[in-house]
Amino acid sequence: MESVARVRRVRERDSLLGLLQAHREADAAHERHAAVVARLTHDAATAVVPADAAAYTASRLALTELERHGTQLREADESAGLIAAAAQSHWQHDRVRLEAIEMLLERRTAARLAERRAHEAREQDEIALQTWVRGAGA
Repeated sequence: MESVARVRRVRERDSLLGLLQAHREADAAHERHAAVVARLTHDAATAVVPADAAAYTASRLALTELERHGTQLREADESAGLIAAAAQSHWQHDRVRLEAIEMLLERRTAARLAERRAHEAREQDEIALQTWVRGAGA
């Protein structure tokens, strides 16, 4: 049972490390997306209407490309959030399994302790009985 507990502890620790990594990646993806959204918002708000068609087309293409990149980063942000949620679920599952094994080990230890105490009590009763018999027979 101890070996099962060791394996469960390792799995729970690995799941926790995976969860922490998933959260770091989700935070980084969110920051990248937020930065592009802020840049897009700033560029759109401060854009000057170009005087000629070529400059206008170039400006629109740049904003369109930035918007496309922002969409990709939003999708990456959402995916990272889903991965973090899955990692959270996986860690919780591993944690519950570890807690179940630890509870069984605690129960087993408590049962052994109770058995040992009962055995000691029987031995003390036997010793007390023998002492009483000797004292009564003398």
